[in-house]
Parts: sequence; C-alpha cells; structure tokens
Amino acid sequence: MPEQCSRPELFDLYKLAIDEYRFEVRLNWDRSMYYITFNTGVVAAGAGLLKFGDNGIVNLFVAGIFLLGCCSSIMGIFAIRKGHLYYRRSVYKKTLNEDVLGLGTPIGQYSSADANLAIGTTAGQARRATILLQADQYLGNGVLPAGSIVFYVASFLGLLALVNASGIVTAVSLYLTHRHPYIPWP
Repeated sequence: MPEQCSRPELFDLYKLAIDEYRFEVRLNWDRSMYYITFNTGVVAAGAGLLKFGDNGIVNLFVAGIFLLGCCSSIMGIFAIRKGHLYYRRSVYKKTLNEDVLGLGTPIGQYSSADANLAIGTTAGQARRATILLQADQYLGNGVLPAGSIVFYVASFLGLLALVNASGIVTAVSLYLTHRHPYIPWP
C-alpha cells in the first residue's frame, strides 16, 4: 500500500475510479448511439430526397447530405476508438486500486479462479495480470478488439459510411445525367 495514502483514502480513490469507469461506459454508449441515430437519419433523409431526382441542383444538395453522413460516420469511428482508450485507462486505474487494496487476492475457500472482491464484470477485466503487468499492451493503440461491442458498433458505422458514399455516387450520377441527358453514363 502506498505510504502517502491511508486505507480510507485509497477506498475513496477506488470509488472515484469506479465512478470514472461508469462515466466512460455511459459516455461511450451515448456517443455511439448518437452517431448511429444521426447517420441512420442522414441515410433515410438522403434516400427520401433522391426521389426528387428530376431537379439537378437537388441532387447536388443530396450529395452534400450524404457527404455529411459519410464524414460523420468516420468521425464516429474515431470517437469510439478514442472513447475505448479512455475506457481502458479507467479500467487500468480501477484494477490498480483493487490491487493496492488487496481486492484482487483470491479467496481460498472458493473454487472459482475469479473468487475475489475485485470488480471484473467482463472477461477482459478478469485478466488482471495483463492489465497490471502489461499495461501498455492492454491499453493498446486504439484498435478495437474483434468481437467486442465497440468493434461491432464501429463496424456498423463503417457500413453506414459506405452507404453514404454510395449515396454520394448515386446523387452525383443523377445530377450528371440530368444535366447532360445525351451523354450516356457508364
């Protein structure tokens, strides 16, 4: 136990670490849902406006809407990656506090390897040795772990970026065919 902190002070720090962990989870989920909702709305609005394809200038406006959606989807992926790094840093601090307080020490009378007082909600949090002894590897480089929820959310945003990109191509091609009706579009 660090000499500069008493046990009650360490528990207060632990409570703050838990609060920070909860905050990061909530913030990242809310942010992810915002990007998904916004970008789904952009796709729906853009697709609806493509029905008014008779007017060339409207198609350029629709291409702009899809461009906004594409950029927003990509920004969402970067935000999710950054948020996941913050989440992992909060898990590291929580785990460090648990270790200093002795909460990760196995309780011998129980058969489970996870029989301790540390909070290890996910399988990743249960890998205490990796978190504490290989912190740089655990914190990673911003790459989302395959199979994780954040990986699937970022993948969905990537799919929405592709849908928006195809909307740009469609709207621009409609604009060009409307503007130059005698030039066949390849």
